[in-house]
Amino acid sequence: MEVKRTGKRFFQLLWLYAKMDLSWLLRDTFFALLAMAADVVGTVSAISGIFLLSWRFGGIGGLNQNQVLFMLGYATVVSGLFQLFFTGNNTGHFSRRIGRGQVEHMWIQPLSLPMQLLTEGFLPFTASSNLFSGGLIFLIAINQLSLTITFLWVLRLLVSLLISLMTIVAISYLTSALAFYSPVQAEEISTYVLDSLRHLRNFPLNEMPKAIQFTLLSFIPAGLIAWFPAMDLLGQTTLGFTAGFPAICCVIFSLLAVYFTRKGLNYYVQRGSNRYLPHGHRR
Repeated sequence: MEVKRTGKRFFQLLWLYAKMDLSWLLRDTFFALLAMAADVVGTVSAISGIFLLSWRFGGIGGLNQNQVLFMLGYATVVSGLFQLFFTGNNTGHFSRRIGRGQVEHMWIQPLSLPMQLLTEGFLPFTASSNLFSGGLIFLIAINQLSLTITFLWVLRLLVSLLISLMTIVAISYLTSALAFYSPVQAEEISTYVLDSLRHLRNFPLNEMPKAIQFTLLSFIPAGLIAWFPAMDLLGQTTLGFTAGFPAICCVIFSLLAVYFTRKGLNYYVQRGSNRYLPHGHRR
């Protein structure tokens, strides 16, 4: 019964934030459309350089141009999902809320912290442009590669997207924990870390030395976000790892994020923050 109530509350909150997002879109439609168009232009610009190089030379790193496009489309869809669910109220960049002393806003709400963080960032109207543009690129690549699409393949795709999304969120919260101890210096740390991963994830790593591949699949897990899952969906193995390797890494990063976030919250309760900014919140 408790699980049922929690699930019902979860979808009620998603519906609430969706209506709020639609209200913002309708209130200032021109500005909202400009922001969405800017997202699309920025995303296409970020991936166009690699794709044009692959087109000019017939591929990059052992992948032909259509396989590169497939990987870039996958990366863009993952980015779109992150923006869709974790853009609002800095839920995807928790170090900002910590560094600005806004965690107290969450403690006085009649909801658990996980429930707030899983719902507050939902922006299905104004943050969906990258998801649609990435989906279009992905479908074009699938058509060009003449892939055989089965129910099992679609299921693997959905699971891979979920794992990639959870990996990004886990890394963001893991690094955000530093803001509990150094709110000024680490306020934007999650932004810098995710931006670095976003730039690195677009590169095919097939012909890279194995040491670099392993590094980008572990300590700097940019390869886990798009390259490894894309290769798995295309039926190519990487470093002898099984298809479950991203899931294992995701669980590890998630456990570390939960552990260090809890430690940081305990420290925050004792010390508080001398920085209090009302950005995005009411006093």
